[in-house]
Amino acid sequence: MKHMKLSVVLLALLLAAMAMVPMVSAGDFASPVSTSSPKTGMVTPVFDDSEIVLKEPVNESEIVSFVFSENLLNSRKGISNTVSITIPRSQLMKIKLDTGSGIEVYMDQGIEKTERVALLQLPRELFEQENKATSDQITLDYPLTYYSFYPSMAELTKATEQRKAERIAKQQHEVVKNVKKEIAPATMGTLASTLYAEWDLWKRSSTSYTPVALRGDMKPDTFSNSGQSTANYHETEIHLNRANDVVELLLWYCDDGHIWLSAPIYDEGVLKWGTGGTGMKWIDVSSKSRVNYEFYVNANGQYSINFYHTGTGIWYNFNYNDSDNPSTYINRIVPSTELTTDTVSKSFDTITNTMNAYNTKDSGSSSWIGTCQRFSHDYFTGNANYVLLNGYKIGDTIYSYHRAANSQS
Repeated sequence: MKHMKLSVVLLALLLAAMAMVPMVSAGDFASPVSTSSPKTGMVTPVFDDSEIVLKEPVNESEIVSFVFSENLLNSRKGISNTVSITIPRSQLMKIKLDTGSGIEVYMDQGIEKTERVALLQLPRELFEQENKATSDQITLDYPLTYYSFYPSMAELTKATEQRKAERIAKQQHEVVKNVKKEIAPATMGTLASTLYAEWDLWKRSSTSYTPVALRGDMKPDTFSNSGQSTANYHETEIHLNRANDVVELLLWYCDDGHIWLSAPIYDEGVLKWGTGGTGMKWIDVSSKSRVNYEFYVNANGQYSINFYHTGTGIWYNFNYNDSDNPSTYINRIVPSTELTTDTVSKSFDTITNTMNAYNTKDSGSSSWIGTCQRFSHDYFTGNANYVLLNGYKIGDTIYSYHRAANSQS
């Protein structure tokens, strides 16, 4: 069920304040300052989709690989399908899967030749978040969806070589052009007319909590558009403890049929796209495969977001160094559905089912806990036309169902 409506006066004020949304071109990586109030979220600008720069995967040299028996994983699997493995470094041997490919993996010495095996590949940076180089043991505490299973080492080797080739191919600078928008770019200008949006705010349950990590996933579901011009975003906003420091995990349902994923980062309300002005880059998730994410606020002022595309087995990383006055923990989690469009005259329907935030971690702790052990529901901004946001909890997980449609009111 949708939540009760706000008063007409408050809703009118909200829409009036948001009516004019700046358009950000593909070459821009900063925008005028945006702010979020304690009772709303961040308003995402209208992005120009005439030219999309694709995000490159994590470099091959920065991937670390582990091989375990399927039986070991089954014995370590928890209730939430998270696999926790702590193993002495001495029990892992570093081997080359194939002399031609040069792919190296760390393999559990206890694996029998006839056993089914599982492959875990991680960005080195993510692995080192949990493991000190000086430790005699390593800890791998990750969702089962991060693993790929094979009937033999031969099949694992073949699949790993193919995945490596796909990652290397995607390292090339690639741009996707929207021909229709190139012909008539002025059509984007009308999108600043009206914003329809709903936010659902979850706050820290206690001011003593200082969570520094968040883990979850998202599943693009339905997408159709018969010609309505829109800026259509389904998001999980991560609001940090410093005012207007926000990271958005953003699905963009683009009018040309693509679904794009990225991580806009706001530093004191100014939109950034990575350290050094790397510009806006996007991951193509039009296949609608589930995507996992891992977000960290690091003590050195770096905000790190890793996305894992379950359909391809490829990792993508976004980093931003907030060196001048960084935030130090997560303050709020804010799912949102945001639609900017002009007069609705064509049919469209987009659904994300669902975006989840299921684990968090406290500052100084090595243990993941359920998100709702640190966050509780605070406020829903109220119903808006053409959009739907249904936020709820099951157990310790925050779920959000997102929809934008011409029939939604």
